[in-house]
Amino acid sequence: MAIVITRPSMAFSSLPLQQRQPRLVGVCHGAREDSNTESTVAASNEPPQQQQQQLKEFLQRARQLGPIGAVRSPEEQAELLQLAQDLATTTTTGSGSDPEPARIPLTGVHNLIYSTAPGGSSGKIFQIGTITIAGQVQQTFVDDVTFINSVQLGPLRLSLRAEREVRNDTDIQVIFRETTVSLLGKVLLTKPLENNQSGVWRYLHASVIDDDDDENGGRKKLIRVMTTPSLFVLEHTLSE
Repeated sequence: MAIVITRPSMAFSSLPLQQRQPRLVGVCHGAREDSNTESTVAASNEPPQQQQQQLKEFLQRARQLGPIGAVRSPEEQAELLQLAQDLATTTTTGSGSDPEPARIPLTGVHNLIYSTAPGGSSGKIFQIGTITIAGQVQQTFVDDVTFINSVQLGPLRLSLRAEREVRNDTDIQVIFRETTVSLLGKVLLTKPLENNQSGVWRYLHASVIDDDDDENGGRKKLIRVMTTPSLFVLEHTLSE
């Protein structure tokens, strides 16, 4: 049995170097209102109803199991991975996912719903026996190159600054630059990462839905499903 303690604020993953108008099916991209606004991707047509329902059922299960999927049973992890792969399959047959998801311009804060990463990327800070201590994970986009993955537990914040570059329509190369530890907003330690530690984000799906489970009443959200190869599911509330 694992006890997961979560608190507000945390960050996590990707965005393209090349900025060009995205071809997100059912989605158009608007301009930023100011330097602090989140992405203003707005839905013009939602994906087909059948695929919308498939994505909502996937998200419901991801929320039930997440965010730290690594503490779940192998069978539960395999179940959600299969559902994600099913999304990827329907993406190729018209599910409403962007055909070039790695090129979608992104801004603002994206919250982690689920991850099978065994370490801090899922919010896990440390574990004592069967008790897992974790924070809330977010991914914050600073500009067209830089983003911050962060985990916050109460006054403690762990941040990982990284840079990204589009490799093709579905893959983004990520290079991790430095880690920072903060307490009560004060930086305690910043350490550059050596040897150009890197990874690849591979999209399985990206689309906008009306989130019926949103506590504020069905707001539109951009959903991204990726592998690193660990499975990650993130959501971003769109500006109206």
